Order: sequence, then structure tokens, then C-alpha cells
Amino acid sequence: MTYDEIIHEVTSGLTGDNEKDFKYLFGQAEKYKDHEYGKEITRAIGRMIYEVLPPEKRGEFDQLFNNHLKGTESIIEEVKFQMYKKDFNKALDIFQSYIKDLNDEKDVYPDDKKSEYHCFQNFLEELLYKVIYQPTKEIRRAPEDIAQLYFFYGNLLLEMKKYDEALIALTKAEKYNAVNTDIKFEKGEIYKIRKDWENYLEINRKCLECAYSNNAIVRAYRNISYYFSDIGEYNNAISMIFLSMHFDKGSTIAQSEIAYISDKTGKKVERPDFETIKKLLDEKNIQLGPNPLVLEICTTIGSQIKDDQPEAAIFFFSIIYELTENEGIKNLLTELQIKVSNDKK
Repeated sequence: MTYDEIIHEVTSGLTGDNEKDFKYLFGQAEKYKDHEYGKEITRAIGRMIYEVLPPEKRGEFDQLFNNHLKGTESIIEEVKFQMYKKDFNKALDIFQSYIKDLNDEKDVYPDDKKSEYHCFQNFLEELLYKVIYQPTKEIRRAPEDIAQLYFFYGNLLLEMKKYDEALIALTKAEKYNAVNTDIKFEKGEIYKIRKDWENYLEINRKCLECAYSNNAIVRAYRNISYYFSDIGEYNNAISMIFLSMHFDKGSTIAQSEIAYISDKTGKKVERPDFETIKKLLDEKNIQLGPNPLVLEICTTIGSQIKDDQPEAAIFFFSIIYELTENEGIKNLLTELQIKVSNDKK
């Protein structure tokens, strides 16, 4: 039988009597453990078992699970604190005592033939992943934010100049959240240090594709400007700096970069016209501004939920406003904020 046929058969055998169903499901898991889709079937049955657990048992399970999550969060916070103090060896000890096989090549939550596991920060990231990467398997949430765990582990290894290990850790983090720009930017730092400009340029292209904040767009453009500057293409570097300033007006960082290029070339830096910038972007396959997909997703979801879930809609429309400064969206946000305020009274 196929996976779907087996799951249908197992589901059909449920009686509604939790105690009987609990024993029945354990028997079914044992029955199909050696099947071609044994891992997938066992996971599906595990989800069914949770649903038939008595309330008091489910509460115990939830408590254990929540304690584990808090453990993960506290580990990350402690590591961040030790890194702030520059005590990298202490931070490394904390990581390695928490996950014994942190450097193991095996996935902590491996995908199976039916499902793939991720740790998205919000619903928008999940939607972006589905649109950009077109997964063929069912998306499931990993039990803990393993992406952030590997992100900070990779960040720590990068600080310790363990670049090979850092790249492995960040690649694992990216596997669990492929649309998180912080993870991609961190990988980019390794390519930058190694002057692996092909991968550096490509990962910043990917950051632009996934970006849903001005900060991420600005950082990607500045990174690409750095790339052009390092290979001596100063006019292209200038174009990218001025483009970044469109999303970060009055930036002192951009002004410093302009001064650096002026000093390097011995010439006064002139603002390029839009056609010059657009030509460069087309030639180098660099995205102009936010990805239209991001705006489309936020507009669609925000519009669908604004009447029934105004607070959630504010999240999506706030992203649109940050990226576009559209006055109509600004007015809509004001209306939604008033509605949320009135609903709480």
C-alpha cells in the first residue's frame, strides 16, 4: 500500500475512544515501522497519538516540550551574553554541552519522503519559502528553533575564525530557514573574508529576493558595493551606494563609503542617474528594490484578514509601508490601529 492508503486505513480504524485509540495507534506504528515509508508513517501516527492523549497526559507532554524550548532559548541567550563579553571559548563550551553532536553531519530533524522541517520566524517567511523554493513535500515546523541555534553557533565559529566549521553550521541553519537574511548575510561574511566573490555576490542576490525590511535591502546593496569596490569597479560601487541611500536616507555609513572611494580614486564622487544604476542592475542580475512577491503576499494576506484579524493585518501592511512609504497604506494602518484599540476597550 502507498503512504496515503496506509494513513487512510489507520485513520479509519480510530473509534473515538481515546484509551482504545491510544493502544491501537501504538500497534499500527509497530506494524508499519519497517515499511518503505516507515519513518513518515511513524511521524504521522505520532501526531495522531498526541491528539488522543488524555488532557492530563497532553498537559505533561506540553510541559516537557515547553521546558525544552525554554532550554534552547536560554542557551542562545547565554551564548549571546558570553559572545558580548568576548569569551568565545565559554560560549563554545555552552553550545557543545547542550548538543553533543552539534558538528555531526546528520540533520537534527531530518526530512522524510513526505515532509520537510523548518523553523520560520513568522508566517510570511513560510509563504516566501513556498513561493520562492516551490517545495514538493509538506512543510512542518521543527520542535525547536534549530535554525537560530545553528545561526548563533556559526556566528560564534566565525568570530573564532573557524571558517570551515562556521560555513557548515550556517548551511545547516539555512536548511531550516532558507529565507532568513541574517543567516545568509552571515554566510556571506565567510565568502567576503575568503574573497569568494562569485558566492558573495550570489548570496546577496538571494538576500534581496527574501528581504522584507529596508535594513536587509540596504545591507545587501552595501555588500554588493563592497564587492565592486574590492575588485576595482568603483563606478559600479558608487551606483550601489547611492541605491542603498534611497532606502536609508542620510546614512553616515554611506557617506563614509563615498568618502573612501573618493580618496581611493582621487576624484569627486558624482551621483549617478537612475538609468546608469538600472543598467548595472540588469547587467549583473541584481534586484531593484523589494521583491514584488513580498509586496504581493503581504497585500493579499493583509487584505484577506484585515476585517477579522486587524492586529495580524497590521504586521503585513507595516512591511508594505516600510518598503514603499505608500500614503494609502499608511492611512490603512492608522485605521487598523484604531480598530484594534477600540476592540480592546
